Amino acid sequence: MKRTLMIIKPHAYANMGKILNQVLEHQFVICRTRMLGVSETLANKLLEQHPARSTPEFSSLLSSYIGDRCLAVELMRSDAVENLKSLAGPERVEIAKKLNPTPLRGIYGESVYKNAVHTSLNDHSSKIELDYIFGETSSKRFPRTAKFKNSTLALIRPHAVNSGQTGKIIDMILRNGFEIADLELFFLEPVNAEEFLEVYKGLLPEYHRVLDHITSGAVIA
Repeated sequence: MKRTLMIIKPHAYANMGKILNQVLEHQFVICRTRMLGVSETLANKLLEQHPARSTPEFSSLLSSYIGDRCLAVELMRSDAVENLKSLAGPERVEIAKKLNPTPLRGIYGESVYKNAVHTSLNDHSSKIELDYIFGETSSKRFPRTAKFKNSTLALIRPHAVNSGQTGKIIDMILRNGFEIADLELFFLEPVNAEEFLEVYKGLLPEYHRVLDHITSGAVIA
């Protein structure tokens, strides 16, 4: 099993759940997620090895990445890089739209390089990109996008994550008028879960079952 990076670009934010759902339906597993703002510096980093870098079209490609809110996802499956590239389709939207079945960029792309998703070019670039976005020092590089104002928390529990329902749940949240300000996959330790559920202790009859469940696997908040 190998890992690769997918970034859902700013213009495809409203289709984030749908894109994730199609990826999960193709046997990918979500390992890590991070919502982040993409600056010109990060966009340049992601496109260091891109063959269009020395062409007049590069500025259009670069600008398609820049925005306040993108979703970076580490994905795992056999031959992850090539399988994701195949699912995403050609980078140019007008070419992707002509293919059958229509790849992600043909379905959710808008024009030219506003093509919904970034995918790593090869295993080498995937390793570099994943380390840059999810490595030990990445939290200093990328501040949280959460607003903590007029907000609430949704927690996708382990059974839903494990059964591939993440994309459908996110899409339902967005379609019902909510804005997702931040999103991360993590594992709750029992001590943290107890603190998280403290207000329910003694009030919720199934408290201990819920506690056991949310510490049984990955959750997405």
